[in-house]
Amino acid sequence: MLSNTNYLQYEYCRRKFKILKLFDGRIASHEAGMRKPNPLIFLKAASKAGVLPFNCAYFDDITEFIYIARCIGIRAFQYKNTEKLKKDLKKIRVFR
Repeated sequence: MLSNTNYLQYEYCRRKFKILKLFDGRIASHEAGMRKPNPLIFLKAASKAGVLPFNCAYFDDITEFIYIARCIGIRAFQYKNTEKLKKDLKKIRVFR
């Protein structure tokens, strides 16, 4: 999980949204010292996951972030709604 956030927002979300525990690794911009769309934060996330960028899938609603992720080889998809998300997950064989 890669998020542009500050410490207070991150801690609030971590406590309130249990789904965040499903992610093996999390990169928060306030901890990384950089924010999306800086390509280095995407590379840091891939490195933390122990994979090369082309083995990553990235979902975001912000077009600029999708573009940067794709430029460094990440399979990036723009989130628009749940149906599109399911379709994109099927494309990369994560969801049936």
